[in-house]
Amino acid sequence: MSIRCDHCDETEDYPASPGSDPAASRPYRLLRRYLETQVGGETLWVNNLVHLDALEDWLGAKVRERGPQPGLTMMAKLPRWMKASTNRAKVLRGLAQLRERAEQAGIDE
Repeated sequence: MSIRCDHCDETEDYPASPGSDPAASRPYRLLRRYLETQVGGETLWVNNLVHLDALEDWLGAKVRERGPQPGLTMMAKLPRWMKASTNRAKVLRGLAQLRERAEQAGIDE
């Protein structure tokens, strides 16, 4: 069974469990997440430091450029609350907290 994140379209394969209905639960919660925190009542999470770097770079940029095919990039699929200019400082603080936690936990990938 393949599970797809509703927010970023990342997929991961999981063995099907007899009698389980993956659609009944929130499937993206099954994806492996190393770090998560709450930002303005929303869950901000990253899979690894490369993911964190990409989010920090793009969300912290003064000018956000689109890829060659708008709507098909990871950044285009981020939730609106994360991309909103009114939440920029909060989201960047949350990412900084996640980076600090990663360093404390010895996560280096």
